[in-house]
Amino acid sequence: MGVFSHRTTQYTITCDECDVSETSPDSWSENTHSKQQAIKWANMHKVKDGRILCDECFIKYKEKNMR
Repeated sequence: MGVFSHRTTQYTITCDECDVSETSPDSWSENTHSKQQAIKWANMHKVKDGRILCDECFIKYKEKNMR
């Protein structure tokens, strides 16, 4: 029997507008090995100015900036 060691990372992604957050259980079970993958896993979006927005805030952001 061997000894196995795994380092896991837990990501918490928070919307910069409404403070909604999602936390991935661990990087191995959810296949989130980077911040970008964690943002995608949480169904959030990183916009040009660097903010992270949830789906609802992203829709408002697009409507405001499409005018």
